[in-house]
Amino acid sequence: MDFLIDRQDDDLARATIDHLPTARPGRGYVLVRRMAAGWEPQHIVSPWERTDRWLVNWETAAREKLAQRKLQPWHEDEIEFYWFRLRVRLHQEVNNIPWLMKEMEEQLRRNPGDSAAAHRCVTLSRSVDPPLSLKWLLDVVRPEGAYDAYRLGEVLAGPWPGMAVTMFERSLTLPLTDADEAAMNRLSAMTWQRKDLERSLRWQTRAALAEAYQKNDQADKAQSLIESLATESSAEVPPGLAALAGRVQATTGARVIERRILEQEEAKADSPEYWTNRARYFVGRGEHEQADEAYRKALALSPLDPDSPRFKDMTFRRSQTLSAYVPYLQRQKGDAVAIALIWNEFDSVSPNSEYARRMVNEMEWSFRAEVHVDNVRLWVWLAARPTWDHLERSVLHQIAGGAKPQHDGDTDRRDEVWAKAQPLVQDAHPSRAAMLGEVMTRHNANGLAVPLLRDAIARLEDDDAKARATFTLFEAYLNLHDAKNAESLWPQARRRLTGDEIPDWLGRLIDAAETSQDPATAQRLKNARANLDHRFAP
Repeated sequence: MDFLIDRQDDDLARATIDHLPTARPGRGYVLVRRMAAGWEPQHIVSPWERTDRWLVNWETAAREKLAQRKLQPWHEDEIEFYWFRLRVRLHQEVNNIPWLMKEMEEQLRRNPGDSAAAHRCVTLSRSVDPPLSLKWLLDVVRPEGAYDAYRLGEVLAGPWPGMAVTMFERSLTLPLTDADEAAMNRLSAMTWQRKDLERSLRWQTRAALAEAYQKNDQADKAQSLIESLATESSAEVPPGLAALAGRVQATTGARVIERRILEQEEAKADSPEYWTNRARYFVGRGEHEQADEAYRKALALSPLDPDSPRFKDMTFRRSQTLSAYVPYLQRQKGDAVAIALIWNEFDSVSPNSEYARRMVNEMEWSFRAEVHVDNVRLWVWLAARPTWDHLERSVLHQIAGGAKPQHDGDTDRRDEVWAKAQPLVQDAHPSRAAMLGEVMTRHNANGLAVPLLRDAIARLEDDDAKARATFTLFEAYLNLHDAKNAESLWPQARRRLTGDEIPDWLGRLIDAAETSQDPATAQRLKNARANLDHRFAP
């Protein structure tokens, strides 16, 4: 269908959807836009109204088809919601969302147990700014199961915590239905007993309710609920509850959960997880001196000993602590302090270790200004990595991007990047040449990239890596207008393209042939593209 839509065969695309209404073409919105704009009005019916009726019919047909097939309910919801999203997009373009909301409200009033329709109303309300009022929703919708109501409360919790409170409270009064049990087990990697699912759901609902109470300025109710939840938990306060307890008790002034956390210190003093959890509590309270101290103790209890047989486990535990501590430092003390911590961690281990890689990943993700051509640590790290993959490629790409002139008069330092990087790929694993060659093609250094990519293709053993490098080499030849070599790689390159993409890449190949003054090849390629796509027929 996407193939037909992109080629503007709208009649055939609509006929295909009529036959297969459960499909979800990714380019469906393009078809809908053309339908709404291209049809001539018949009598008083406007093009967009006629298109809207067509979408309703498609959704109805999809529902009827689904009733005949044994699909997972989540799959059914996705298919039906697909057509609804297209309707929302259509009505947005003509500023008609209030009318559509009224229609949805009437449908929900006719079937109050349709929680999927209620979810759609929330989605529809948030499609405009400011959101449409949903005050009527709680008086109308009647979820049948506890999990159904919990999920609706979740989508309401962000923009409307007061409404979420009502829905979570309602969930606690409803039974766990067979449909709830099936839906919850589908989201799990294993099948759980009904009693265990219900115990988990009730706990999650009450924790979510406490959060909603807090956001809805009902801190006293939140305090009572978290105390109850903490009492029911094991000896250790759960991590999610600790952070929430800190926020709630910062408002109420209570110290009940804090006392319990502090009482655990004697038994948990050697546990980095305990100190990280304790830090989360004090972060929630806004008591940052205690939070920082707890994070530092967690790090001290997760030392890295490269000679230990448990080094891999140590790496994981310390990384978990860092992943919580670094954002906290960034918020409270600024980027410089957080960056210094990451580099100190990096310097404490071998640059070819997994932990060093995690630190570079954290830097590349959170502090991109640190990824530049003059950062010696990054070059040491790249030299130490036995093979290069997506992270190494991303780091090199950022280094090269930062070396590119940003303003008039700036010096282009990308030649420095290539001068530092090229020695690292000589007599090394071919993945290095493949990654550096790919980065070079993104920065118009195609001449330098070609020999690297050719070498990588000759030595790579992984089929997917070899195919990726081949396509990159194909791109490099196109950028150099080397039509002869590019065409020689076309049979392999096209395997990585979708039907929609092939004509466009053939167009680039045609341009290369014309630029290299090869009219015979250009004409042959034009004929091939016209056979694929009638838009390019003479």
